[in-house]
Amino acid sequence: MRTTRERYEVTDDTSQIYDRDNDIFCPAKHDINTVQGHLFVYKNFITGAYIAILGNEITTHQTEEEEWYCTQVIMHGYIVAERPKKLTEVQSYINAHLPKHIEEDGEEDDLIDDYLSCSQWGTDRIEIWPLNQTAKVYAVEGASEGHYIHVDIMHNDKLTTVFLGKTFRGFDHAWLIAKEIARIIT
Repeated sequence: MRTTRERYEVTDDTSQIYDRDNDIFCPAKHDINTVQGHLFVYKNFITGAYIAILGNEITTHQTEEEEWYCTQVIMHGYIVAERPKKLTEVQSYINAHLPKHIEEDGEEDDLIDDYLSCSQWGTDRIEIWPLNQTAKVYAVEGASEGHYIHVDIMHNDKLTTVFLGKTFRGFDHAWLIAKEIARIIT
């Protein structure tokens, strides 16, 4: 088995790196100016691996950190990639981090008394949380009954509701849920 240095060869202009094992060129993804010098990051699209070069060191070592919206790939202390999470994963994260509601009699109950679900209509559906998006979280009165909590993002130049919740505990409670969701995802 080849070492990392034997497997990869950098082109003279550092715009790509050659993977001898897969016989492909991998383009440069990032050129990060660091205190130690330039950190060049490449992505092998066959294996999905990231390759980093800092000075004379070539490495494929990376760590991953979980955020609510993505998994961050870190090399040499720098975020070199972000893999977005599925909406269902974001929904699970929100549900797991919502505080309990204290009833008037002192009993704990779930903050969401009816539902909070992935809610998209039409053909312009999205499956993953878009990176670099700010969510709009707000409460509104329902047309027929109850109050609704919307979690919206911009998608294809229009506001898209990605999560919809419902409560029968009144507007103040719906607003409390919206504030808690906003606190969790910002």
